Amino acid sequence: MQSFMEPLLSKGEPPPVFDIRGNGQRPVLLACEHAGNRVPEKLDGLGLSPADLERHIAFDPGAGSLTLRVAEELGADAVLARYSRLAVECNRAPDDPHLLREQSDGTVIPGNRDLALPARRQRERELFWPFHVTVARKLMELDARFGVPTLFVCLHSFSPRLEGGDTRRPWQMGVCWKNDEKNARKLIEFLQRKKPDWTIGDNAPYSLKEVQAFTLNLHADAGRPHLVVEIRNDMLADEKNVQEIAGLLAEFIKENFPAPAPGAVPQRPEYRLGEISRSLPRWWL
Repeated sequence: MQSFMEPLLSKGEPPPVFDIRGNGQRPVLLACEHAGNRVPEKLDGLGLSPADLERHIAFDPGAGSLTLRVAEELGADAVLARYSRLAVECNRAPDDPHLLREQSDGTVIPGNRDLALPARRQRERELFWPFHVTVARKLMELDARFGVPTLFVCLHSFSPRLEGGDTRRPWQMGVCWKNDEKNARKLIEFLQRKKPDWTIGDNAPYSLKEVQAFTLNLHADAGRPHLVVEIRNDMLADEKNVQEIAGLLAEFIKENFPAPAPGAVPQRPEYRLGEISRSLPRWWL
């Protein structure tokens, strides 16, 4: 039996965060909390079948590929979580019962049942907090480098049908918002103009006024411009669609968040943890 004192990730396993450094031309950070569906070897697949780990319960299909493509289009920084949302849910607060789900969409997750507190804390320490600390540090670095608040963009995909139901969701894409309604409305109008035959969700398929979005609450609640974009995952099953949607998002960002003029960027960014340090574990500071 695995001792909680041992590192969770075995030698040779990739780190929990895929950290992309852009070309430094634009104050934009992309994030994808549910990019990967890997499970640490020591967790033995959480007792699930390989087929279950390919389902939407384990990750957001296509969202990681889309994030990488948008980052490439913009030359932007990006942070992606490599490990499955079932190993730890990076978009929930540490005290949220869904941080380590024991069941998802009717499927029991054996490896998450009756976890002792040390095992829970280990997953937070090795999988959860590395993602959020990386996001926080990159935002502060970009803020300091450009002298303006960095645009923070979270990308997700959603399943075509509601959990446990037969109703097909009508949206091809959705823009979810809580505090930054202004930029959300701009993106909704842009998408409606560019794709008049698509149904674009307005705070759908999830309303951020009702659903907890820990990543956004932690990193963008203090007036930072931000966007949360949901794409129906069958739209991302084809590389051509991924390229088209990435192009649309990159075009919107370029139009509405132009790169600073040459010479306007400070040469030496100042690194500070600032207000966000109050939410991070002390041993990360």
